[in-house]
Amino acid sequence: STLSSNSWIDLAFQVRVRKEARKSLICRIFLDQ
Repeated sequence: STLSSNSWIDLAFQVRVRKEARKSLICRIFLDQ
């Protein structure tokens, strides 16, 4: 069960990192214009 909960934590972390990366990318595009 620890393995499945660990994979869930990793998944949530990856999703959060991806959202933050997309947000920073959008901000960078807006600043470049």
